[in-house]
Amino acid sequence: MAVQAEPPMIISVPIAQDVLKKDERYDSFLPGNRIFKRTLFVLLILGLLYFLQQIVSPDLHSQSQAATGPICGAWQTTTGPRLSWEGDGGFNSISAISPNDVWVGGGTHSVFGPLDQEGAQPIGMHWDGKQWQEVSTPKPGDGSYLEAGAVIMSISGVAPNDVWAVGRSRSATLAMRWNGSSWNVIPSPNAGDSENDLFGVAAISANDAWAVGQYTSYAKQPYTINILIEHWNGLNWTVYNNPELGSAEGSLKSISVISASDIWAVGEANVKPLAVHWNGVKWRVVQIPGTDEELELNTVAAASSNDVWAAGQSYQGRYSIVHWDGAVWQSVQSSAPQLHVAFDSAVALAPDNVWMIRRTWQSSGDYDQDQRQLMRWDGKAWSEIALPTSMANAHLTTITKDAVGNVWLAGSVSDGKNKPSYSFVAHFTPSPCP
Repeated sequence: MAVQAEPPMIISVPIAQDVLKKDERYDSFLPGNRIFKRTLFVLLILGLLYFLQQIVSPDLHSQSQAATGPICGAWQTTTGPRLSWEGDGGFNSISAISPNDVWVGGGTHSVFGPLDQEGAQPIGMHWDGKQWQEVSTPKPGDGSYLEAGAVIMSISGVAPNDVWAVGRSRSATLAMRWNGSSWNVIPSPNAGDSENDLFGVAAISANDAWAVGQYTSYAKQPYTINILIEHWNGLNWTVYNNPELGSAEGSLKSISVISASDIWAVGEANVKPLAVHWNGVKWRVVQIPGTDEELELNTVAAASSNDVWAAGQSYQGRYSIVHWDGAVWQSVQSSAPQLHVAFDSAVALAPDNVWMIRRTWQSSGDYDQDQRQLMRWDGKAWSEIALPTSMANAHLTTITKDAVGNVWLAGSVSDGKNKPSYSFVAHFTPSPCP
C-alpha cells in the first residue's frame, strides 16, 4: 500500500517571545548583555526546530519512495514436454503478440551442448489464452532441408499469422515462419563457410524484419568471428553489408526495436561490449565509454529512444549492465558482485519497471550449477523479485512482455543434476497492491 508523505510539520513557538520579555531570570547563567542573550536563545530554538525537521522528513521521504518499489500480482506456471537429460535444453526465446497469443521456441539440447547431434531438434509451444500446446516444427529429414542439430534461438511475431523464428541448423543459419497454420523453413543466406548463427530476430511488419548473429570462415586464416546482420524485405532474406561495419569482428546476441528507424543490437567484439544502432538508413557502431574491461552483452531491451538497457557478463568483476539515455551509454551497478554473474534476458515495461534474468554461480568450477534470479529496476535501484515455490528449480532463460503489461518467462526445469529437464513457462499478471 502506498504511503503518502504528510506535509512538513510546522511548530509554532509563542513561548520564545515570552522568554525574551523575561530574560532577567537567565542573568545568572547566560553571559553578556540582553541582546546577546536574546540572539543566542533564538538561535537555540531555530536549531532545535531544524533538528526535529531532519528527523521527521527523511522517514516520510523514504516511505514514499519505497512505496513505488513493490509489485503485486499472480504467477501462473506450466511444465511442458521433456527436453534432454542434461544441460539447459529448453526455451531460448519468447514472444507475446497479445495476452492470448504467445510463442516460445528452443531446442531439445542445450545451447551450450552438441547441437550437431541428430537428436537435436527445434521445439515450439503456443499459448492461446487457455492452454499451452506443443506445435509441430520442421524436423531434419522431413523434406524441409533442415539439417540435424537445429535449434530456435529467437522468436518474434507481429500478427497471429506472421511469426519469425531464427537460429542455427548445424552450421547454417535457420529461419522459419509461422503463417497461421504451420511453420515453414524460409531460405536464409550464410556469410561464412564454416559456422553461421542467428541469435536474435525482431519482426517489425510483414515486409520488414531483422536478424543478428555471427559467422566464421576457416578458409581465411587466421579465422575470425564476425558479426552477421540479415534483413527480410517481404520477399527474401539478405546479408546486410555496411561500409562502416565492414566485416567487423564480433558477435551480436540480441536485438530490440523501438521503431522501424530506431533499432539496437548488442553483443561483443574481442570480449569487449558492442552496440550497434539502425537509424533507418544504416547501421553504425555506438561506443560504450567506461567499459574497457572484458564485458560481453547478451541482451538489450528498449523502453524508448532515450531509455535502453543492455546487460551481459563481466570477466573482471565490475559492471554487467549499461544504460542508454539518448546521448551516451553509461555503466550501472547492480545489486550483486559482478564476478560470476551474468544477465541473459531483459524486458523494459517502463522507465521505472525493467526486468532481467540473472545467472549466478560460485566459481568457474561450478558454472553448470548456476542459479537463476529475477531482478527488477524500480527507477532507483535493482532488487530481486521473490518467486513462487513452483519456480524454485526453474532455469529461466528468456523474458518478454505483452501489450497490456503481463510479463512472460520461459526456460527449463529439472529435479536435479543428471535428471531429465522439461520445458517451463510462467507469466506474471500485475495487480494493484493492497
